[in-house]
Amino acid sequence: MCVLAAVVQLAACGGGDGGDPLASFKSQKLIWQSCDPQILGDSGAAILNKFNVTLEQFGTRLSCATMRAPLDYANPSKGELQVAFMRVAAEDPAQRKGAIMFNPGGPGGDGLILAPVFGAMWSGANEQTTTGALYKQMARSFDLVGFSPRGMGASTRLSCSSSETKKFVANETADRTPANLAAMLYNARLTAEACARNPLTPYINTDATARDMDLMRHLLGDEKLNYYGISYGTWLGTWYASLFPERVGRMVLSGVVNQQQSLAMTFLAQPMGYQRAFDQVILPYAARHAGIFSLDGSAASLGTVFAALDVNLQVAVSQMVTGYLGNAKNATNVVLAVVAGKKLDGLLKAVDVQALLNAGNTTAAAALVNERIATTDFAQTPTLNGQRYDLNATARQLALQLASGFFEQVNRVTGPVNDVGGEALAYAVPSNDTAMGMDIDAWMAATNSNALNYSLAGGMFTNWPGLYWGAPSVTRPPLERAAQAGAIVMLQTSLDAQTPVEGAEQSLTALPNASIVLIRNDYTHGPMLPYGQSCVDDPVARYFLSGTPMPRRTECDGNALLWDSLQPMTAQ
Repeated sequence: MCVLAAVVQLAACGGGDGGDPLASFKSQKLIWQSCDPQILGDSGAAILNKFNVTLEQFGTRLSCATMRAPLDYANPSKGELQVAFMRVAAEDPAQRKGAIMFNPGGPGGDGLILAPVFGAMWSGANEQTTTGALYKQMARSFDLVGFSPRGMGASTRLSCSSSETKKFVANETADRTPANLAAMLYNARLTAEACARNPLTPYINTDATARDMDLMRHLLGDEKLNYYGISYGTWLGTWYASLFPERVGRMVLSGVVNQQQSLAMTFLAQPMGYQRAFDQVILPYAARHAGIFSLDGSAASLGTVFAALDVNLQVAVSQMVTGYLGNAKNATNVVLAVVAGKKLDGLLKAVDVQALLNAGNTTAAAALVNERIATTDFAQTPTLNGQRYDLNATARQLALQLASGFFEQVNRVTGPVNDVGGEALAYAVPSNDTAMGMDIDAWMAATNSNALNYSLAGGMFTNWPGLYWGAPSVTRPPLERAAQAGAIVMLQTSLDAQTPVEGAEQSLTALPNASIVLIRNDYTHGPMLPYGQSCVDDPVARYFLSGTPMPRRTECDGNALLWDSLQPMTAQ
């Protein structure tokens, strides 16, 4: 009898033929068909729009399929779930070298979208350049395959929900009082308990996802798996390589997770990474162009500006800034977010606004503040080389978003646990993969230290559900087995905040078959290829196309930040 039918929506039970327990899964016939226009959801559609990509532009090269996979690879007879795939076929089937499978990270990122995004970048490459010709050849030679990892997206979804209301958490970095810490731990336990109630939870882990990838490799008819993993996707990549070293083809790992420790420990390193990128890149960048980025000169001293903000406003600014610190192309928005925060702080401290706040009339206060934001100037609107850059309008829009975040804090907005899909995976996968490596007391000591030393976002991850999760549901294969695979290429920026370079260096030490391309003076997390520098782009493309070996270590200059490239080293 199949177990968990209601949870995983079984179509049939795998195994049971007395031979290969995966036989029924390996013999399935995938039906590649037109993709549902809504398959990526609103967030995916927004990402496509950002890259100026449509699904329709690929015509019949784009198709989707759903694969049956065992719920439990250790016992395939337990039942099955569904894993959704999207494929952009090679432009020239006669030149096809295989497929490249993508994972965007997270855990909890939906990889479906990477097939059309990379497909558009590579198909649209300029063949008149050396780099462009290489990536155009990539488009001709490889199917590009994205997928929703089990538990999320268009695959069978994991849900962690509870009717019990989470406690309100004040500024997690600035407020380390016993009461606020207790609220964070209460919420962590509530989330862990909600996930534990779902019988699907133990089967959402990296081991199962790696085996899903291998099953799809088999169904595609490829002898080897070619793979491009970003962030958590690098953890997934080495897990696959440790399970199936003989089946690894080309493997690029971008934004490398420290492979020698748990995912939770990598998360714990992020506050340092964010602070370092902010201090070493954003602060001097803002100071170089302070007169453009701010009207009051505040861009020249962003560090002290952030520290002086209202603690509720700091929460909103921190969340916005750390979001933008994932890609150096957003460096100007990081500056404008803090500049907008300073101006907003002044609007919030106006006598009439304070009177409304003190009276508890936050609705009227919010309306008044938003009205004033609309008439407040924040930054310049310069024209350079014939192009107008409306930095003021951007800063004003950011101020409106920050005001919304501020009032959420003031109103102590909270609710029940309701983590579905990617949100649930973010907790389930790290906790099911490995033990955390420290107990609650040690974790709290570490996050207290982060909060003290990294004012931008030091308190993040205090409320980690893994503290209450219990034992992992799988055993990670020895990393030494991944060293038996073919050549692996790591791509890393020197100031990556989310996967700090120290972790990539330790991973390189553990994998003698790996090479690293280190991009200096850039904090972009998980660079996408082509990056924009031939030193980075060309050798990796040649590696994909022909297996051309790469040196153990290559170092390249990073791309210039936007305003430095427009107006080099111009101080205002």
